[in-house]
Amino acid sequence: MLARLRTRLTFANVVSVIALFVALGGTSVAALSLARNSVKGKHIAPNAVTSSKVKKASLFAQDFAPGQLPQGEKGEQGDTGAPGTPGTPGTPGTPGTPGSPAASWVTGNLIEAIPAHAAASGANASNLSPSGQTELSGSSLNRAHGSPNAAIVGRDVAVVQNNATGAGELRYKLMDLTNPPFPNVLLQCSITGVNKSCNSGSQSATVPAGSRLVIELLLLGDTTSTFAGWGFRATTP
Repeated sequence: MLARLRTRLTFANVVSVIALFVALGGTSVAALSLARNSVKGKHIAPNAVTSSKVKKASLFAQDFAPGQLPQGEKGEQGDTGAPGTPGTPGTPGTPGTPGSPAASWVTGNLIEAIPAHAAASGANASNLSPSGQTELSGSSLNRAHGSPNAAIVGRDVAVVQNNATGAGELRYKLMDLTNPPFPNVLLQCSITGVNKSCNSGSQSATVPAGSRLVIELLLLGDTTSTFAGWGFRATTP
């Protein structure tokens, strides 16, 4: 048997067998000599790791570049959270500057001239409507106007004449005739000398609801003939 093998043994056969053992032995040595985690990224050829070589569910979202993972479906709305703690109330702001009182403008005028008056004839008084056009003749009953059904404050009477008064005096009074025979003078002003106007200054007076108002014109001393007009404000209290 040995003699037969010797006759068949050639140089090529010997070399082939040795090469086979070296190859097998080299692979085994390489596989057994690799340390854990010794294979680095630089040892892996480009595109060598394919999908089939990656363990399923072993990668995380951070392993992918932006835009590579599709957006998932919108989840269900969560439960309403508990109400938060109320905030601390803010500091009140600085009060604003009070506005002007609400006002209405009441005006009136004579449609005839006030005749000249002589001092020798004594005092001469006339009752005039507090608003609108009015004449000199007439009693306080048909000249009086009613005030609103709420208390108001009368102020800022102003009277303007066409001519100066002269040596005497023309006195204008806003009167409340609600309780005759004791009329209540609310506001007044007088025109004397070379003046053609007057005003009530800082005077003010409360007018009760439903009052009867009239303007009394009193001529004192020597006065000249003139026309006149007047106005005053009726404001809320």
